[in-house]
Amino acid sequence: MDNSLLSKLAAYAKEDHLPMHMPGHKRCGEFPYSAPLPFQLDITEIYGFDDLNHPSELFSESQSLAASLWGSDECIYSVNGSSGAVLAAIRGTLVGKKGGKVLMSRGCHKSVYNGVELCGAVPVYLSHRVNSYGFFGEVSPDEVGEKIRENPDTSLVIITSPTYEGVMSDVRKIAQICHSAGVPLMVDEAHGAHLSLHGVFPEGAVASGADIAVQSIHKTLPSLTQTALLHLSGSIVRKSEVRRQMGVFQTTSPSYILSASIDAAVRYLASDKGKLRLRKWYEAVRCARERLSHMTNLTLFQSECCDVSKLVICGAGVELSDHLRRKYKIELEMASLSYVIAMTGMGDNSETLDRFTRSLLAVDGILNEKASCPQLTLKVPRQVMIPTSAMELDSEYIPLCDASGRIAADYVYAYPPGVPMIIPGELCDSDLISSIEALKSGNVSIKGIKSGKIKVIKE
Repeated sequence: MDNSLLSKLAAYAKEDHLPMHMPGHKRCGEFPYSAPLPFQLDITEIYGFDDLNHPSELFSESQSLAASLWGSDECIYSVNGSSGAVLAAIRGTLVGKKGGKVLMSRGCHKSVYNGVELCGAVPVYLSHRVNSYGFFGEVSPDEVGEKIRENPDTSLVIITSPTYEGVMSDVRKIAQICHSAGVPLMVDEAHGAHLSLHGVFPEGAVASGADIAVQSIHKTLPSLTQTALLHLSGSIVRKSEVRRQMGVFQTTSPSYILSASIDAAVRYLASDKGKLRLRKWYEAVRCARERLSHMTNLTLFQSECCDVSKLVICGAGVELSDHLRRKYKIELEMASLSYVIAMTGMGDNSETLDRFTRSLLAVDGILNEKASCPQLTLKVPRQVMIPTSAMELDSEYIPLCDASGRIAADYVYAYPPGVPMIIPGELCDSDLISSIEALKSGNVSIKGIKSGKIKVIKE
């Protein structure tokens, strides 16, 4: 018998219930835009359908299945995406520790910075090796240990693995270092929900000993956008407080359609069909990587510490993305100045990846020589004050070209991936200005700059 939420919703939709409750469309399919929207499956917390924020039946069982799949102690579903889960995890760990230190990767997503700011925490940044194409490498376990020794009052360590470009850190070693100091490790694994599953892909954060792991199940696995998983393990983190904070940061009216998407994806991943599909995707990706490794002018990023599901093509940026869109109707995930990202997922197969590979090889074949790509200066600006303090001061917008020596009052970041180049409380300098201008000239989307002006603290 199929006890999934999706099957229950479908069966319920066929019955003659009068919906005297939210939502206002009343599951009616007569609106002119209703055909592509599943109104008939959109309900609220009615009898027999459990409550995502207070699970006791269906959701409890489904979340237990997810926890067993990835190997965590507990799994909590999020319909506010990984961002909502990140905020809840940070807040749940730092309650009662206002002003505490958070040791964090500089390459963290903006949601991590938002969480640190909301908690009034003091960020201490981990540096990164930066490759020749301008994106962050892995976090050094030795540096994590060194920074914890320098900051014995560290309350939480946060890293991103894999990064947006697929770079993976040695989470197992970092977790061991954190635990020896009694400090919890949180891994933003938004782009790595597929890791560890059935031994197909490499070991992920949960299996490596992370206390908290946040995964966007929609990024590589078959679930709807805005769905995520929050995994909790070990005894260092107060699980009950993190669960409470999920109720703070997650909507009190969680979508049953999104919830059903997570539930269905988890059940499928646990099935024999799901395992087979996962393996076929992996094999198709490996085949594509082998073919792309022979390109002449473009370069497939390869490393022992990279997630093979990400196809990062170096040596060209926005122009390559535009060309693939216009000539081959291929839409890439992201284009920067000197590289592009093609994200694969469980919905891919040998046919889809063959189409992408053939198109990219054709483009590579018509290039005359390796492209000369501009380099960005990726360094951490000097911190003058913590973000929380900076956000409370009066601010103004000034021309970007005049910003050197001024203190930023807002986040500036390329989106995607949403990793801040500067955050409130940090000092603008000429390197930052040059990098922002280079990205803008390359048609990379920059957030935090308005009409050529940047927000700074008033002097």
